Amino acid sequence: MAKAGMRRPDSGEPTQSSKKAHMPRNTRPVPELQGKAKHGEKRARPT
Repeated sequence: MAKAGMRRPDSGEPTQSSKKAHMPRNTRPVPELQGKAKHGEKRARPT
């Protein structure tokens, strides 16, 4: 069992520190590779 004091705090949960964590809210995810770039051994061409 993990100790209660060693728990990793949630990023949205307030802590005893006065510093705020700057978490990006609505960042778009990176698009997934498609086609040959995903399955080939060669490097994909830059877009």
